[in-house]
Amino acid sequence: MQRNQQNLNYYGATQIKEFGVFLDNYDVQLQRLASNISLEEPTTPTVSIRLDTSKEDLSCIQLVDTDNKILNKILYTFSALCHEVDSLRDEFEDMVREFQCFDESMDDNTEQLREESLVTLDRSSLLAISGRIELLTRIKCYFERIVEVSVTIVLQLGALFDPSNKFGHFNHSSWELDLMFNYIADLMFMPLLFDVVLTNSKFKTYWKFYVKQIRALKLNPKKLTKPVKTDQIYDLNKAIDEIAIWLDENAYKHVLEAMFNAKQKLVMESATMFADRFLKYLKQRTTETAGLSASLSSNDETTTVVKLNAMVNLYHYMFVSIDKSVLKGLMDVNEKFCGVPLMGKVLWIPDDFFRKYGHKTIRDCDRNDYRKARDAHLTYRRKSLAKDILVYCIQISSWLVRIGAAFKSTKHDTTLDVLRQKCGLIFEGIHYAQEISFLVQSVTSLHWYMQESINRQMFQAVGKLLEYLQCVNNFFDSNQQAIAETNQFIIQHLQHKIFIIVVNSKKKLITEAKQAKAKKSEVFIDKLSAFHVIERCMSGPANRTRLTIARLAVSISDPKQSLTPESYEKIRLLLDQIDTLSNLQSKLRRLCDIQFLFWHQSFFALHVAEYYDQAYAQNNLKYLVQTASNCTDSLEKVSATDENMQKTVAKLAKYHRKTFSESLMNQISNHIETYIRLDYYGKTAQIEPFNPFNDTSMALNNIHSLVRMEPLLVGGQYLCIKEHVKRYLSNTYYTLASISQHDWKIYKEMRCQAASYQIESIEDQLPKQTLEQGLDVLEIMHNIEQFVSHYVYNLNFQIFIEQSSNNNFLNTVSIGHIANSLRRHGNGIINTTVNYTFQFLRQKFFTFSHFLYDEQIKARLTSDAKYFLENAESLNQTYDYERAHAFNRRIKNLGLSDAGETYMDLFRKLICHIGNAMGYVRMIRSGALHECTEATVYLPMIDQPLNFTAYTKEEVLHDTTVSAAEILEHDINSLCNNYRIDTNYFRLLVNAFLTLRHAENIHLQNFYMIIPPLTINFVEYIIKAKEKITKKDKIGALFTDDGFAIGLAYILKLLDQTTKFNSLHWFRSVKNKYNRELEKLDAQQAQCVKTSNHGDGEKLLQTVALSRRRLKMVQQEFDLLFCNLSSAKIFFNDAVD
Repeated sequence: MQRNQQNLNYYGATQIKEFGVFLDNYDVQLQRLASNISLEEPTTPTVSIRLDTSKEDLSCIQLVDTDNKILNKILYTFSALCHEVDSLRDEFEDMVREFQCFDESMDDNTEQLREESLVTLDRSSLLAISGRIELLTRIKCYFERIVEVSVTIVLQLGALFDPSNKFGHFNHSSWELDLMFNYIADLMFMPLLFDVVLTNSKFKTYWKFYVKQIRALKLNPKKLTKPVKTDQIYDLNKAIDEIAIWLDENAYKHVLEAMFNAKQKLVMESATMFADRFLKYLKQRTTETAGLSASLSSNDETTTVVKLNAMVNLYHYMFVSIDKSVLKGLMDVNEKFCGVPLMGKVLWIPDDFFRKYGHKTIRDCDRNDYRKARDAHLTYRRKSLAKDILVYCIQISSWLVRIGAAFKSTKHDTTLDVLRQKCGLIFEGIHYAQEISFLVQSVTSLHWYMQESINRQMFQAVGKLLEYLQCVNNFFDSNQQAIAETNQFIIQHLQHKIFIIVVNSKKKLITEAKQAKAKKSEVFIDKLSAFHVIERCMSGPANRTRLTIARLAVSISDPKQSLTPESYEKIRLLLDQIDTLSNLQSKLRRLCDIQFLFWHQSFFALHVAEYYDQAYAQNNLKYLVQTASNCTDSLEKVSATDENMQKTVAKLAKYHRKTFSESLMNQISNHIETYIRLDYYGKTAQIEPFNPFNDTSMALNNIHSLVRMEPLLVGGQYLCIKEHVKRYLSNTYYTLASISQHDWKIYKEMRCQAASYQIESIEDQLPKQTLEQGLDVLEIMHNIEQFVSHYVYNLNFQIFIEQSSNNNFLNTVSIGHIANSLRRHGNGIINTTVNYTFQFLRQKFFTFSHFLYDEQIKARLTSDAKYFLENAESLNQTYDYERAHAFNRRIKNLGLSDAGETYMDLFRKLICHIGNAMGYVRMIRSGALHECTEATVYLPMIDQPLNFTAYTKEEVLHDTTVSAAEILEHDINSLCNNYRIDTNYFRLLVNAFLTLRHAENIHLQNFYMIIPPLTINFVEYIIKAKEKITKKDKIGALFTDDGFAIGLAYILKLLDQTTKFNSLHWFRSVKNKYNRELEKLDAQQAQCVKTSNHGDGEKLLQTVALSRRRLKMVQQEFDLLFCNLSSAKIFFNDAVD
C-alpha cells in the first residue's frame, strides 16, 4: 500500500511538473500573440476571471459549531434568515428588469384602454400578458416569500427579546442588532420599488383590462373558440386573482399588514423591547443619512433614503407613535433627496410615497415643497455640472495613471505598503463609479420625470460622464488578471487586521475573566465563543455566508463592552471592505450598468452628431460606442426569454448601426472626398489652391485619427470607418469613371491622393495601358528546362528575371506578359503547360531520388537524424548549426564537378529548378486571372442570365442581328466561365507525386535533415551573387532566387515532412548562433577600445567592424529565406494528401 502511494506521488509530481512547463510555454505564446496586436489600449480578455465565486462545502452549522449550543442556535437561525434575504435581493433585480423589458415591449394603447372605448384593440399586448403568466406567477411567489421571511424575522427577534425564553448568560440588551433591521429594510424596499415600477408602467392598464376579460369568460365561457372545462376556467380565475393581489400597486402595503399581524403575536415585553430597539435603529440611521451629500452621493447611499422612509413608515404602522425628532430628521433628509433614481427610468418621489402609503401623522408633519426643491436641485445641477466635469476629468485621469502604474508592474510585490496602495486605488475607482453613475441617472431621470428637455450643455456633460464611467469600467475589465492576483492578498490582509483586533480583545477578556468573580466567568466564555466564531469565519474564503455570520457574531458579542469604540467601528469597516472586494465584479457591473439609456435612445444619435460637429478626440467615440453596446448587451441578457423584447433589442441595435453610419461615417466620407476633389482641382489651377487647415467644419488631424481607428462594435456588428470610406470612394470613382471614361486619369490621381489618408481604393480596371511584349508562353512551355535554369523567380513580385545576358538589359517575364500570351492563344493552353511541367518535374524527381539514395548521403542523413532524436533535449529541440556546417564540409570532400561545384551546389540548383517550375505554374494561373479580369471589366453583372437572343427574336429583328446576339451571348458566357479558375494546380502536382511517400522510397524519409546544410549553402551562394552586383560583375550577379524556397516548401509537402522539419527549429538555431557571434564581437570591441591607444587596437576595431557587417548580412539572408519559405508553405495548405 505504501509503495502504491509512493508511485502515485511520483506520477502526480511528474504531471504537475509537465503541467507547469505547459503553462510557461502557453504564457510565452500568449505574450508573443499580444505583442503582435497593435492596439492603443488593452482589450477585455476573452476568458473572464470571476472573483465573486468563492464557494465551499461548509454549511452554516459547521461554521458556527462551538461548545456554546445557545450561541450556535442564535447564529444559525439569524444567518439562515439573512442568507434568504440575500437570495431574495439577488433575484429581485433580475426579476424587475425582466418585468421592465416586458412592459417596454408592449404596444402603447393605454390611452385607448383608459377611455374604455369599444373600438377593436390590437390584442398583441394582451396575448403577451398571457404568454408571460409564468413571470407574473414568479412575482407573486416572490412577494409571498418576502412576507414569509419578514414575518419570520419579526417573530424570531420577538422570541429573542421575550424574557420568558432563557438564553443562559446572554444579555440581548447589549447586543447590536442593526444588521437584522438592515435586512428588514431590504425586505421593505423591494416591494416598494416594485410598486414604483408598476406605477410608471403601461402594464398596469393592460393588466386591469386583461383581468376584466378573464373574469368575463367565467360568466360566459361560450365566447371561447375551443371548448374548455369549467374547472379550468375557475382555476385560471383563481390564479389570476392571486396574482392580482400583488399587481395592484400595493405590494408594500401588503407587507406592512403582514408585519403588523406578526407584531400582534408578540408578548407585551417582547414588543416593547422590539419597539425600543427599532426606534434606536431609526435614530441612528436618520443621523447617518442626514450626513450624506445631495450632490456627491451614490446609488447605494440614496437607496438608504428610500429604505429609511419605508422603515419609519413601518414603525409608525406597527407601533402608531414615533419620536418627533425622527420625523423632523426624515423630512430634512427628504428635502435634500427630493428624487432618488432607483432602476431604469424609475424615480422615487417622497411626496408620492407619503401620499400613497404614509400615515396621517407623517403626512401632517411634512411641510416640504418638493416641487420647488426638485426645481432648485435641477437648476443647481445645470450650473455645477460643467465644473464637476473638469474635476472628474482631473481625478479620473490621475487615478488611471496611478492605478495603471500600480497594476502594470511585472513584479509580484505583496508588501504591506503596496497592498495598501492597491486597495486604496480599487476603492477610489469604485467611489468614482458610484458618484458618476448616480449623477447621470439622477439628471436623466429627473428631466424625464419633470418632462423637461435637456439643454445642449447638460447633454454634453452627461456624455462626458458616461465616457468617464466607461473608462473606469474598461480598466477593471482589461486588468482582470492583475486585479485577481492582488485581490486575494488584500482580502487576506484585511482578514488579518480583524484577527489582530479579535485576538487583542480576547486577551483583554481573559484578563478580565481572571479578575472577575466566578459567577461572571460564564459570561466571558460566551463572549469568547462569539470571538471564536469570528476567527473561524475569517479563516477561509470571503464569501457572503462567512461575512454574514461574522457580522452577527460581532453584534452578539456585546461589542460596546468587549471592544473599544474604535475597534468596533474598524471591524465593521473592514467587513464592509472585504464584502466589497469579494463582490468587486458584481458591484462594478451594477454601477456601470447603463441600461437606463434604453429609455433615452435619442442620446446616442445626438451625441454621435455632436461628436462630428465638435470634433472630439478619438477615444471619446470609442467610449460612446462601448456605452451603447453595453446597454444593448445588458438588455439582451434580460430579454433572453421574451421574443417581443428580443425584437425590440434587435431594433435598437439596428438603430445604433444606422445612426453611426449616417451621422458619422457618411459625413466623414463626404468630407474626405471633398478634400481630395478640392485639392486636385487646386493643384491643377482650375480653382484657387485649397488649404484644408482653413476648413473649420472639422479638424484635419481628427479625420486622420478617425480613419486609423480600429473597427468598432456597434449594434452587435463591427463597423470600420476606414473600410466604409474606402468603399465609398471606390464606388464614387468607379461610377464617375464609367460615366465619363475620358476623365479616368483624374480619378486615378484622386485615388493616389486618397492614400495620404491611408485609404487604398479599388482600381476601376479600365483599359488604359498598352500591351506589354515579352517571351511567348508557348516558347517557355517547349523549353521549360532551359527556362527554369536561365531565369530566377521573385516570389513577392511574381516575376522571372534572366540570370545573365550579353545585352545591356536583362529580360523579364511578368504577369502582364503571360496575360498577353494567353489572350493570344486562349486559356486552353494552361492545362498543356501544367502537363509539360509535370513531365519536367518527373525527370527532376528522378535525379532528386538518385541523389538521396547515394550511400554517402543516406548514411550521413540517417546519422544526423538519429543524433538529433537522441540529443533533442540537450540541444534544446534545435538542430545544431555546427553539425550542419560540418555536413557541408564532408560533402565537399566527396569531390567537385567540372565547373568547380560541390554536390550540395548541384542539389541546391535542382531544388531551385523545381521551385522555378512551380513558380511558373503560379504565374500562369495569375496571368489567366488577370486576362479574364481585364476582359470582363465592362460586364456589369456576370452572374445574371443573358437574354439577348430571346429579346431579338421577340422584336422580330433581322437574322444577322439574331446571329450576332447569339455570338455575343456565347462570348460573354465563355468569359464568365473562364473568370473563375477553380482548379488548384498546386494540389494536382502534389497528388501526382504522392507515390514518393510509399515504402519503396524510404530513402527519402530523411530529406528534411539535409535542409539545414542546404540553406547554409544557399545563403553563401546568394551573398556571393549579391556582392557581384556591387562589384559590377555581370557573371553570376543576382539579387533574388526564390525558386529555392518554393522548391523546399513543395518537396516538404510532397513528402509530408513539413512537421518534421519544423521540429528541428533550424532558423531559431541559426539566430542563436549569430547572436552568440555578435556578442563575441561586442566583447572583442570592448577589449579593443581599451587598447585603442596602440596601432594594433585600431586595426582590430576595423576587423571587428567588417566581421560584424558580414555576420549581419548572413543573418539577414537567413531571415529573408525564412520569410520566403513561410510564405511558400501557404501555397500548399490546400493540397490534398
